[in-house]
Amino acid sequence: MKNNHYILKAIFVISIILIGKAGIGSPQLPDYIIYKGDTIPIYNLILEQYFENTKIGETESLIGLKFRDGASLNCWRGYQAIYQIKNDSLFLSNVISCGGLSYNKPIDQNASIRRLRDIFKEKVVNDRVHLDWYSGNISLPNGKLLRWDGVFYKSFISEVLIRIKSGVSKETLTIENYIDDPNRLDRYDYYTPLFKIYKEIKRKLKWKNLPDDGRFWWEDFVITIGKDGKINKVINLDEEAEPEYAKAIKDALSDLSWDIIKVSGEPIEENFRLSLEFDFLFRRISDMHIDFAKKEQRQIQRARKRKNNNR
Repeated sequence: MKNNHYILKAIFVISIILIGKAGIGSPQLPDYIIYKGDTIPIYNLILEQYFENTKIGETESLIGLKFRDGASLNCWRGYQAIYQIKNDSLFLSNVISCGGLSYNKPIDQNASIRRLRDIFKEKVVNDRVHLDWYSGNISLPNGKLLRWDGVFYKSFISEVLIRIKSGVSKETLTIENYIDDPNRLDRYDYYTPLFKIYKEIKRKLKWKNLPDDGRFWWEDFVITIGKDGKINKVINLDEEAEPEYAKAIKDALSDLSWDIIKVSGEPIEENFRLSLEFDFLFRRISDMHIDFAKKEQRQIQRARKRKNNNR
């Protein structure tokens, strides 16, 4: 059995690597919450956090969760959880096998109850568990998809944010995660700022400020748009790299400002990676990955268009 620590860590590590774009990882099935009569997918791994904090999922005695051993590629954690908010309280009502809600199949209630009792013992009351240990936010989709890491995490332009404290709903807000400012550059599509960054570096880089390292030189960079929408960090991934490269790139991007992106209503940073080849003879910059990124952008745009047309 894989330890829950490694399952949760794997999901979030890959999420960080792939955040903002469709990646090569296997898309993971969401959990669900029953809210005001609707069953809504959510991307808050509440039960997995419980396993992580208590280490309870590491014991082989959890008979009800042994299917974690044979977890499918699209459900690494080996289960899906169904939550419910009733009378302002947050409950865990079911732990089902992966895809248990597919094709309108009825939930195996007996198996779910066995899993709940195996995990929570006497805390199971009326075939559900009050999650009085949980404090945090639960985000419900309320608009178009804004960011997807290609694996699990999704955020939406508009969301319903439920603030939970000790298992009780304290506040419900409708939040906007994208601030569209006509005086700033568009950032709705992840790839648009990536291409703008690349274009500006090619146009504004001051070659005289770089050490001449021969005909060709390669460097990998992570470029960060900060919470204020401006470039706040340029990191050269080679620890022994000469600092002039990162500084010259940051200087070339200093005048750019993008729309603000938020998660659960809070501004976030966003990273972009470029693998740049510097041609000192012709003073040209290239990145072999940009063409692949443009293809990915077109695929995502076509998929969004098809989805909107099917509504």
